[in-house]
Amino acid sequence: IDIPAAAWPLKDLPEYLRMRISLAGPAGEELLAGRDPAILRQDMTRVSDTDFFRTVNTRYEKKGITTWDFGDLPDAIEFRDRNKAVWIFYPGLEKNGNAEDCVNLRLFRSRNQANSSHQQGVAALFSIYLSKELKFLKKILKIPAELRPAVDYFGGLKQLESRLYQSVLFDAFRRNVRTVKDFELLARTMLPQIQVKGQEKMDAVRAVMEAFQSTRTIIFDLEQSHRGNTAALVYLEGLRQDLSRLVPETFMELYDNERLAQVTRYAKALSIRARRGLSDLAKDQKRAAELKVYQEKLERLLASLSPATSSEKRKAVEEFFWLLEEYKVSLFAQELKTIVPVSKKRLDEKLTEIERKI
Repeated sequence: IDIPAAAWPLKDLPEYLRMRISLAGPAGEELLAGRDPAILRQDMTRVSDTDFFRTVNTRYEKKGITTWDFGDLPDAIEFRDRNKAVWIFYPGLEKNGNAEDCVNLRLFRSRNQANSSHQQGVAALFSIYLSKELKFLKKILKIPAELRPAVDYFGGLKQLESRLYQSVLFDAFRRNVRTVKDFELLARTMLPQIQVKGQEKMDAVRAVMEAFQSTRTIIFDLEQSHRGNTAALVYLEGLRQDLSRLVPETFMELYDNERLAQVTRYAKALSIRARRGLSDLAKDQKRAAELKVYQEKLERLLASLSPATSSEKRKAVEEFFWLLEEYKVSLFAQELKTIVPVSKKRLDEKLTEIERKI
């Protein structure tokens, strides 16, 4: 018998059937307790010794860093307070706000927070450390004139090119590097490849922008030719919103090159649907009704995600999102073909898999 995790209504169980979880501090004292497993993922900042942490961090932190001159960084460091209690804090780099000329070194109370900040800080430090060598990269990442009409949809030319540059740096250098040896090795390894990687990213982004611009133009032209048809205008506005959700301002930061290639195909699928749908709106709406069932389930899944949701479930929900995009191709633009088999049965199986996760 296949019983999904969602079938167990924990909130309806009597309390004595739910395990009690207790989180203890360095001296064995109870900090938090409860019967909800989400307590294990809570931010312990508010229950730790804030004054002690502030004092230790002030002594440890280093600002205005422009090169790796602070020795190797451990994953965690133990400190003893005045009562001999042991506290564990996590060192990491962080970007210096909007400044691009230095980074900071500080302590974090959460390992996940430290790792996330540190990887971005490492990429920012490489940008400073290799600033002379990376000048030519910015020259490659220039939006061509024929795409300038579309840049306003992505925050303007300056912001778009800045995001493009940052996305290439992140792809190459956003790593959990913690020794000067590994830092220098990554610099030697990636620098000869950075121009090629930059050009690959530029090509992928250009393809998405061309598909985005083409699809928007097609939708606009169809709106102009159907100005007196309310049903057609409502239909086209829905497709315009779908396109904006598919290609947000930050698309080059959200998607890797492989995913960008698929986003280009999904944008083309929308243009095919727009033209084909208006020739037989009833047929399109019948297929849209099949799609709507799964779109609503996706929206409920996204709304249900919380800090307590496991990374496995988050990954499965993301996979369902892309599987649904492939389903749209199969319904409305079959000539583009899907990259994976997709059907109602496949979608239902994926939903069952997601429901089994916590």
